[in-house]
Amino acid sequence: MDKARGERIAKAMKHAGFTRDSLAMATGYSAGTISKIKSGAEFKTDQLLAICSVLKVSPNYILGIAGHSPSAEQIARSLTLLNCDQTNSSISQLIEKISKR
Repeated sequence: MDKARGERIAKAMKHAGFTRDSLAMATGYSAGTISKIKSGAEFKTDQLLAICSVLKVSPNYILGIAGHSPSAEQIARSLTLLNCDQTNSSISQLIEKISKR
C-alpha cells in the first residue's frame, strides 16, 4: 500500500475536476477499483496509464519519481494563466493612469 501515491491521485483528480465515479467512467474501470487505487492499493501498468491520460499527469508524478515533467497541457495552461495575469496587470495599470488624469 502506498498512501502517498493515492494522495497524489486524489490531488490530480481534484485539480482536473474528477470524482471517483467520473474517473471510473473516463478510464473504464469500476468505481471500486478507483477507490482501491486512491487508498494506495497496487495497480497494473495499464490502469496507471489510463488514469494518467485522463488526469493529464505523468506516471512519474503519480509514482512519486523525482524530476517528473509536467504534461504539455499543464504547460500550456500555465502559460495561458500567465498571459491572463500579465494582461490583467496591464489593464490595471492603464486604468490607474487614466484615473489619474
